[in-house]
Amino acid sequence: MKALIAASALVFGSIVIILLLNEVETPEVIIVYASTEPYKVKPQHPGGMEVPNRGLLIYGVAVGRPSSPNVYLAPESERPLEAVQRYLRFIR
Repeated sequence: MKALIAASALVFGSIVIILLLNEVETPEVIIVYASTEPYKVKPQHPGGMEVPNRGLLIYGVAVGRPSSPNVYLAPESERPLEAVQRYLRFIR
């Protein structure tokens, strides 16, 4: 048993010495630099392209303008409990 432990220690020690004595080449460290170009650039001809349907009512409402007077809201939906009670009264 002692011989097995001694042999294992000898093998392990020789592997450690071989690894330590080998010159391991360390890779060069790669340095990433930030771009020197601007992140955003103002366009040469501001104004952009013509967008179809740009004057629709929904866009005006989104920015706070009042909507057309011809707006009709749907009635409030019925509550489930009321519908069940009405059904129970109907079947009695």
